[in-house]
Amino acid sequence: STILKIENLTKSYSSFGLTALLPASKKSDKALQPQTERRIRALSGVNMTVRKGDIYGLIGSNGAGKTTLMKMIAGIGYPDSGKIELFGQGDLNQQRRRISVLLDNMEPFPNMTVRENLTILQKSLGIPEADTVEKLIIQFGFREQARQKVAHLSRGRRKKLSIAMALMGSPDFLILDEPMNGLDPQGMVEMRELFLRLKEDYHMTILLSSHILGELYKMATRYGIMKEGKLLEEITAGNLEERCRQYLEIGVIQINQAVSFLEGQGFISQYEVLPEHRVRIYDTECDPAVLNRMLNNEGMDVFHLEVQGQELEQYFIERLGENYD
Repeated sequence: STILKIENLTKSYSSFGLTALLPASKKSDKALQPQTERRIRALSGVNMTVRKGDIYGLIGSNGAGKTTLMKMIAGIGYPDSGKIELFGQGDLNQQRRRISVLLDNMEPFPNMTVRENLTILQKSLGIPEADTVEKLIIQFGFREQARQKVAHLSRGRRKKLSIAMALMGSPDFLILDEPMNGLDPQGMVEMRELFLRLKEDYHMTILLSSHILGELYKMATRYGIMKEGKLLEEITAGNLEERCRQYLEIGVIQINQAVSFLEGQGFISQYEVLPEHRVRIYDTECDPAVLNRMLNNEGMDVFHLEVQGQELEQYFIERLGENYD
């Protein structure tokens, strides 16, 4: 089923700027012309679908519109035009009670303890279960730090506490803006394992943005690529893996004989025969030099031999441009 559906979403912001210095009169004095309003397009015709059980990775450079899009979904801001549906419903005020949002600049109160932050949130949300706070403290490993002030926690632990607070009330849909920012390698591993556990054990749907492509690749089931306020592409993890798959392409005049020989010898099992006497081999353990020598020894004419396929980072960089960071 569909958790989030966005159609043709557009959002602009007002920006006032000063024009160039102009003569105020025939004298040499100069003055600023009155301020003029400009409209900055933050989102432009965004269409997006998040399905139940997705870990949806939203990728884009700073200023691409990722945070603005999340704000529109959460109701923190309102679009100029377009349509948002949550859980198949257009009644957003009601359905937003089932989501939780954590933007990059949202952090717990630094001068309060871990337990105090969780308790205040529990009361503000009107959650009656007395053991809710204790369960989160145990689940996120804060038992030894429950009485410690947040200001004394590491950045990774503060980030983890923020996510624990976002899970208060057991939302069906979790929206996270750059949750990996500032984490050390161990912190990234813990965060990734947490998201996978939320998906598998709690059947939670997650939308998250991140610059760290390697980590996203290890957990995302679906991706959206944003640039300059537009969603350029949506792609599943399976389709992305297929497009970034490494393969060996061989051109042989005696193509059918070559394929039969290599398969019969047990050297290839995953392959695709192409036009123009070529075969694409997906067996990653194949050594191009060895295959070339074997075919030549059998009297076959090899005219093309090349390892091809796109790296994950290169796939996104080509779509986002060289300035992606």
